[in-house]
Amino acid sequence: MFRNRPPTGLTTLRRPSVSPLAVLRPAALAAIAAALAAAGLAAPARADAPAVPAVRVLSAAQTITGFGASGAWWPNDADDFSASTRARIARLLFDRRTGLGLSIYRYNIGGGGVGVTAGPRAARSFLTAPGTYDWSADPGGTAFLREAARYGVRRLVGFANSAPRFFTTNGRSCGGGLLPGRVANYAGYLARVAAHMRSAYGIRLAIVSPMNEPTNSFAACNQEGMQVPASQRAAVIRSVAGALASRSPGTKVSADESTTTVALGAGIGHWIGPDVSTVAFHGYDFPTAARLRAVAGMVRAHTGARTEMTEVCCSSGSGYARGYNPGMRGGLWLADTIWRDLSAGGVSSFSWWTALSPKLGCAPSSDPTCTTASNSTGWNDGLLYYDPDFRADGNESIYFTRRYYALANFSRYIRPGAVHYRVTGVPAHVHVIAFRRNTWRFVMINDAAGPRTVRVQLLPAGSHRYGTPSAYTTSATADLAPAATPPTLNGSTHLLTATLPGRSVSTVIVPW
Repeated sequence: MFRNRPPTGLTTLRRPSVSPLAVLRPAALAAIAAALAAAGLAAPARADAPAVPAVRVLSAAQTITGFGASGAWWPNDADDFSASTRARIARLLFDRRTGLGLSIYRYNIGGGGVGVTAGPRAARSFLTAPGTYDWSADPGGTAFLREAARYGVRRLVGFANSAPRFFTTNGRSCGGGLLPGRVANYAGYLARVAAHMRSAYGIRLAIVSPMNEPTNSFAACNQEGMQVPASQRAAVIRSVAGALASRSPGTKVSADESTTTVALGAGIGHWIGPDVSTVAFHGYDFPTAARLRAVAGMVRAHTGARTEMTEVCCSSGSGYARGYNPGMRGGLWLADTIWRDLSAGGVSSFSWWTALSPKLGCAPSSDPTCTTASNSTGWNDGLLYYDPDFRADGNESIYFTRRYYALANFSRYIRPGAVHYRVTGVPAHVHVIAFRRNTWRFVMINDAAGPRTVRVQLLPAGSHRYGTPSAYTTSATADLAPAATPPTLNGSTHLLTATLPGRSVSTVIVPW
């Protein structure tokens, strides 16, 4: 949760063929190939094979469930925007042709904001008194949840930062904890909200997350929050799972949204169990690849549930820090973080913290160009931004960042059900992330200042025929634009060549 706190490569892809081996999984084919090579029986190199270092796509790793962002706390402000601006925001977030095409949207189930000092962060609650509900209490939040559903967002998540004040130790939405004697009441509240979304709007929440960064009560009260000790979390999860099964069948529980991978590791043994559908963590320790691999192994040792990275923000490569950077530095940092989480952490999904933010650190009404320049007073917490003074100055402009377009390289083109494949031997300063869903798609990140060339050796496509490849690039000068130098595919050698501009993120698609 945001707290104002010229090497080349060759990639060889194993494609289904019309031979009997086509019935084998890619991992099995890889094992057979390795055994043949060890025995000296590997097939001889083709005479026309390109003489470049081999970069290989290995076995399938995990299935992707989506890429997302949260609806906290900006819908409280957006509720006061004009209808046309609200509609534009929905298109920018959810439309697959012209926007991000998010496949995950995280709806904030508010605790009422009692005691919270920052206006829009005082998230509204439907519970006005024990047993009494006002379903009109969160018009902005429910409006954008409904828009997400209307645009076909596949994975809709309800997450809570605090229980309503009736269930907390201090009668507030921050600075306290969850009363042990009110766990069942709180679970019933969350299940009732999920049931209402289904009955009123036809929306089935896929997941409910009952706690957020549970080691932190957010005692400064600049946002909602409550402590949930590790010893209490299992009871919360069981109670919420039972209540959901009764009131909203099919909605599962995600836990525990620890602030860091370290906190996740310290607590998971206390609360993991069969009621946990997905293990969720936040990335505010900005873990290394080695740390993420360790966490992935630890999760696998405890459960077969998928792992999701559900929140991160507020860095451009030097840890958690104040500062606003709308440029490619932030865009590359986001893309590299996704690569690391997918490749080393094995996560099935990645969600940025908040979709929109007013934390520009400048006043666009007095300096319209300030939104394009870095400053040290804003925050890198949003994908899109808006004027914090819009009510007074009438400015409803939406300001873009390279983070927005970098995320779109994933969210628009790598859809739920795509399988992520491990890769090896990628050129220095480049990351290649391989996905297959009907055909191959690659997200290629070039962190170097100069251009890089990546070559991918596609094997014959069996009964299919590869079409003309395309690429979409985000850079300092390109907003998810068709590549200036389109990728090429040699029809006889099946050699795909992609030229990556310096400091860029590109999605390469090979149709058939």
